Amino acid sequence: MAKLLFFGPLSDVLEIESMTVPLPGEVKTIRDLVNALHQRGSRWQRYLDPQKLQITRNRQFCDADSEVADSDEIAFISRPGSI
Repeated sequence: MAKLLFFGPLSDVLEIESMTVPLPGEVKTIRDLVNALHQRGSRWQRYLDPQKLQITRNRQFCDADSEVADSDEIAFISRPGSI
C-alpha cells in the first residue's frame, strides 16, 4: 500500500493530511495515481494538479511521470500561490 501525504493549503482544501491506498494495476506513474485520485470528487480534480504541486517519491523530489510502486511514500506539496 502506498502512503500519500498532503502538505500546506492542499491538506486544508482536501481535508486530509495522509492516507494509505493500494495501487491498482493500471497505476504505473504518479500521474496515473493523480488521475485515480480525481475519482474522489471535484475538489480533488481542482486542487490535485501536478502542474501546481511539488511532488516527492520516497522523500526525493520528482515529477508526475515518475514511476510509482505500492510500497512508496508520495507527498504532494502546494506551490506558493497555487491554491
